Amino acid sequence: MLKRINTVLQDVDMNFQRMVQTLNKSARDSLEQFICGQQDVASVFKRLAEADTPSAVCGHVFKPGETCYNCRDCGQDATCVLCVQCFTHSQHKQHRYRISTSEGGGYCDCGDPEAWTSGSPCCSLHTPGAEQGRSAQQVLADMPRDLVDRASHVIFNVVRYALDVSTDPKAVDDLVSAVKEKELFPDLKFPLQYSNYCCVLMNDESHSYEEVTRVLERVLPKPGPQLARELTTYVDKHGKAVIRVGNYKDCVTVSSNIEARTRIASRSVLKSKVLPSYIVAHQTFVTRLLEWLPSLFRVSSGFRAVFSQVLFMNRPDTNVKIQRQTCNCVGLACRRPDMHTEHKNDLHPLCEAVLLNDSNSWKKLRSLWLSLMIEGLMKDYDSKKQLASMFARNYPSIVHSFVTDDQERDSSVMSLSVQIFTVPSLTLYLIEHCSALSGMLQGFLNLLQESQEEDGQLVLQHEERNEFERGLSSLLDLTYLLNVVPSPEQWTDGLRRSFQAGVGKVLEILWMMQGMDGMKRQVGQHVELEDSMWKLTYELQSYLGDVLRLVVNWSTSDLSVLKHVISATLGCIVNKNSSWQEVKEVSKHLAFLGPPKVFTVLDYDVAKDTVTLHTPLHRLLAGLLAELHRYDSNVVVTCRQRVEEQLSLARLVEPVVQVSAVVAQINIGMWRRNGSQAESQAFLYTSKKYCPGMREADLLLLQLTAALTHDVDTFLVTLLARFKLTKWATGDLDSEATVRAEDRKSTRLNSSHP
Repeated sequence: MLKRINTVLQDVDMNFQRMVQTLNKSARDSLEQFICGQQDVASVFKRLAEADTPSAVCGHVFKPGETCYNCRDCGQDATCVLCVQCFTHSQHKQHRYRISTSEGGGYCDCGDPEAWTSGSPCCSLHTPGAEQGRSAQQVLADMPRDLVDRASHVIFNVVRYALDVSTDPKAVDDLVSAVKEKELFPDLKFPLQYSNYCCVLMNDESHSYEEVTRVLERVLPKPGPQLARELTTYVDKHGKAVIRVGNYKDCVTVSSNIEARTRIASRSVLKSKVLPSYIVAHQTFVTRLLEWLPSLFRVSSGFRAVFSQVLFMNRPDTNVKIQRQTCNCVGLACRRPDMHTEHKNDLHPLCEAVLLNDSNSWKKLRSLWLSLMIEGLMKDYDSKKQLASMFARNYPSIVHSFVTDDQERDSSVMSLSVQIFTVPSLTLYLIEHCSALSGMLQGFLNLLQESQEEDGQLVLQHEERNEFERGLSSLLDLTYLLNVVPSPEQWTDGLRRSFQAGVGKVLEILWMMQGMDGMKRQVGQHVELEDSMWKLTYELQSYLGDVLRLVVNWSTSDLSVLKHVISATLGCIVNKNSSWQEVKEVSKHLAFLGPPKVFTVLDYDVAKDTVTLHTPLHRLLAGLLAELHRYDSNVVVTCRQRVEEQLSLARLVEPVVQVSAVVAQINIGMWRRNGSQAESQAFLYTSKKYCPGMREADLLLLQLTAALTHDVDTFLVTLLARFKLTKWATGDLDSEATVRAEDRKSTRLNSSHP
């Protein structure tokens, strides 16, 4: 009996697959016949293919887990990769290369001259022919005008239909099957009457494979372990799956059970939707249409030019509306005015709508849009430039959607950033003309703004960890954008203004980070509850360190920019530390400094007062000041003047001296009662692996201050005071009993004043 049932199910599945193939072929043939203007599509496509000049760029889109190759001798950077077929037919197999697996979303760079530093950029399969000089636009110009008009009409309506169905299908009036369709297709009578709703399970990053399988086994009527596993696999691969078909009540019951079972057991609810069956059918049809469109590009590059023209059209009659998240900024200084309710009905070109509509799509549809944009826009430089400009201008909104999303990055439109910001000829253009640096930093600032205190101090919370980690990917995009430093001839007034505006955003982030995670030495007893929020701060510091090194490289390549950035950094330091500690006069007899003398130092004891290890503004300033010697031989005088115009050297270096002193105290065990927070921060501070450059930048600023100061004696006394070595310098050593007595006194004072 069981064998007969399995045989019947296999026959049903085979019949269903044949029916799907028949429907796909019918829809595809109808569209192609309309484009060609006749039924003989093969002959028309053959003539177009013979007149075509294929692109030298391979453009093969990698799937997750697919093998790719990076040539270490010829590649511009680690992101320039080849597919297996291009690599085996290229000269790079004789070079030093690295094999890796793709995370998905990228494409093969074979044929792109900007991806390779030497040798031929093409493999033998993509070697340019005699007519390679013809662009896609030139091929389009030779195509029949009526055919181009029909192709434009089809491509526009397919893209518009796909956006409408994925954005707000219920608002589209003509999606519901009318009386005419029911008469023409009698097979629709039963499903429209009895199976008019579907319960659709959505994919996310929060729930494991086993969790989803277990939930399906419990909520579905007699699903069986195998069916539950197959549904889970389908959801993971395609982003959603229909798990129940029936009337509205049955589907809502399944959806409610899924929510109830995951609300308590998991960190977040496993999402499911109850949709009318006709909407699910249209969404399925959309994926088949988007799978068909790239086949036109392979017939002729002229179709690729048509696709580019359609997506970048900016006319009121062709632009579309999309559903976007509303900005909740009541009482806050909003940085996302484009997401206010008054912009809800704004119209967007099709390409911009695709970029901004990513969060409304599911995994498979996102992957199809991504592949379509790579194959249709990234193979031609002009189209790539237009796409890059639009991507850069909308970057803050794209980042916001990505951060609040729960899907994998490889299927997100954010993965286009690697393909766009690693093109050397585009980066300078995007920074100068599209304010790419400011826009990208603004996207990250929007995320940090939600974690600010009233005084502007940044405080990261574990509840925001997932969004924070996704937001850090925008800092990786910044390293791609700033990787190519402009030469002196490439600097223009527009580039200077745009870069300086971007540096202002960097300084805003550093200003928020300055003084984070302050801590006070625990005496008497061990801290009751150890805080681990400091880990997120060091994670941010680790990502931001690469960006700051590139900012220094850019700044030091032009003198006027370097002076501006130094002045702006000093201004931020003064603004952050506007309230200085009171100073006191101390008299010490230091034998190696001559006769007794009164020195004025800041009154601060790092063993008793609150201290922080985060001084990113000072570390950026140290890197900038150290490069002034490139342009000024009298660098000591120039540097001193530039610093003392803002504040004294003693007050400038004070936070760095405090950091050095407290790290020394932690390393000798004076902060052991603070638990792992203090010891771990001191370890990361000195680690060259996790946070390289922090300790070195502080030491560099101390050395610069010692070289610039007029009064070296006062500077040395300041160091001795912070390290509590003034008595040691005079020979009046503190006894261990005295130190313990001071600690006991501090403990009594703390206990009497809770």
